[in-house]
Amino acid sequence: MPDVIVHKARELYGTASAEINEVILDMERFKQNFHEQVHESQRLLKLTKGLHHKLLIARKNVKEHSINQRFRKEQEISEAAAVARSSIQRRARQYRAISSQPSQKILGSNGHTSTMKSEAKEEKGEISEATPAVYSPSTSRLPVSAKRRKLPNVGDSVHVPSLNKQALVLKVDPSREELLVQAGNMKLKLKLTDVLA
Repeated sequence: MPDVIVHKARELYGTASAEINEVILDMERFKQNFHEQVHESQRLLKLTKGLHHKLLIARKNVKEHSINQRFRKEQEISEAAAVARSSIQRRARQYRAISSQPSQKILGSNGHTSTMKSEAKEEKGEISEATPAVYSPSTSRLPVSAKRRKLPNVGDSVHVPSLNKQALVLKVDPSREELLVQAGNMKLKLKLTDVLA
């Protein structure tokens, strides 16, 4: 075989061998990069799964916290309403008790006054029966203001012994000798004998 052919064949073989070796090296590098990328993808996928699991746990915790907060708020509102209701009922009972006491005192005082009046009338009748012929000119000449207590005017302040309070005169009925007075938040109709000027 001629030397030229052998030399040319060697050159072609060397060139092809170098190209083949370069292709093999490229494939090895590609394979290595591929494995690295697969490994990185697996790591990222694992990290994503972990983050997703943590996100689910966080969402569950937020939901439970929201439910607990709502329940606690409803419980606090219910307790506050119960306390307010109890306070209102207690104040209402106290107000009713305070309101009923003066009326009872006034009724008792009026009963006592009427009893005293009837006793005084009986005593006066007994005295007049015992001394029918006695005549006192000095008594007949007494002025009306001495025989009868002077009626206060509207706007005057009088003392109510049954309440142990000062009261303001709102209305005067001279024919019945009755007064409409206001003591604090209460308006009372009293006889002239039930007050002190």
